[in-house]
Amino acid sequence: MKVVGLTGGVASGKKTVAKLIAQEGYPVLDIDSLLSLGPSISSKSGSLYTLLLSLIGWIKPKAQVQQDKTPSPSESRRILLKWVLWKYITGYRMVFVKSRFLYELGLARFVSAVIMVYCTKQVMIQRLMERDGCHENLAVLRAEPNGWMEKKRQMADYVIHNSDSFRNTESQVLLVLDKLRPTWRSSIISLLLPSLVTISCLGFWIKHRSQ
Repeated sequence: MKVVGLTGGVASGKKTVAKLIAQEGYPVLDIDSLLSLGPSISSKSGSLYTLLLSLIGWIKPKAQVQQDKTPSPSESRRILLKWVLWKYITGYRMVFVKSRFLYELGLARFVSAVIMVYCTKQVMIQRLMERDGCHENLAVLRAEPNGWMEKKRQMADYVIHNSDSFRNTESQVLLVLDKLRPTWRSSIISLLLPSLVTISCLGFWIKHRSQ
């Protein structure tokens, strides 16, 4: 089974790309939603925490932010591995894990390829203002700097440019999926292997019970 990472900056369009992938029948694990990325530092809204995490994420990319109830990188990896194992047992050929902090949480090492959803900083700022209703100055602070985005883009295996129309993004997603789609040979092996493992474990359990 192939595990593919999906990442990108804030308001880059990761959710849109994830929906397009899901429409093609591939499961997508949204790590950021499951982990909630922690509570607010000074309020219950969580907005301040999200802002600070955004800033820390590009000022010190490998920083591990520790706050009350904030999931650690090890917790995110544990969630990912358990989810991937279940999808493997149930016979999926390819799955995706989406996280803005794919590299920061150390999840990139567990995927066979990374898709980067990219848009220009100007588009990112405009989307933040429209989506969150924030002032332009705050949107500029929340948007990742070009240097860090460029570094992520260079590390990614595939880049989807999401600054233009939806149709353009959709065509790029379908093209990347065609390149990533496992061959029939590897798919048959990935489908048979879980069954063989299950049968072997069941046989061992029956033999052990009969002794």
